[in-house]
Amino acid sequence: MITDGPSTNSNPSNANPGDPVGSVGTILMMIYLASIFVGLIYMQVALWASCDGQNCVPAKISLAGIATYSVSYDTWILFLILTVGALGSFVHAATSFADYVGNQRLCRSWIVWFLLRPLIGSALAFVFYLVLRGGLFASAADPKSINIYGFAAIAAVAGLFSKQATDKLREVFDTLFKTSKGGGDDERRDPLNGSPAEN
Repeated sequence: MITDGPSTNSNPSNANPGDPVGSVGTILMMIYLASIFVGLIYMQVALWASCDGQNCVPAKISLAGIATYSVSYDTWILFLILTVGALGSFVHAATSFADYVGNQRLCRSWIVWFLLRPLIGSALAFVFYLVLRGGLFASAADPKSINIYGFAAIAAVAGLFSKQATDKLREVFDTLFKTSKGGGDDERRDPLNGSPAEN
């Protein structure tokens, strides 16, 4: 079962007790989150600065003046989607972190959740982009014809609301690949309901 992370239960009286994170661990987590934020903002500035509206084929991405890469417009969009999705997840993780530190309920068991949240948001934004791009646009459509601001907004929302985005994808695929009654899992002796975590 996919949970929404610690932010779903920021009330100290209802939070599950666990091994608390000490002052040093809290500071290290703050440094990690701040580093993620600076890196993602820098990537956003570098990506948007490399493209003047829709006229950036091929786009040139300059990283700290050390290296400049020429990429196709499709690749530029993928970089944008990945970083915006991670940025959305960063907002979720940073908000949860602040809530739990403020409530003095930050436990070590949630450290991995905070570490992986930007990566999960980035991957989920990429999946959403593929679903929407593949489902709404012809494969031969000109990449310049898509609304990059719209896709960036969807990527950010997918990262920010990762649980809801995952639930929506599941709903879409349950509808698309719905089996008739008596088929699929119903034919098995022991029907499978969802993922192992949900059984």
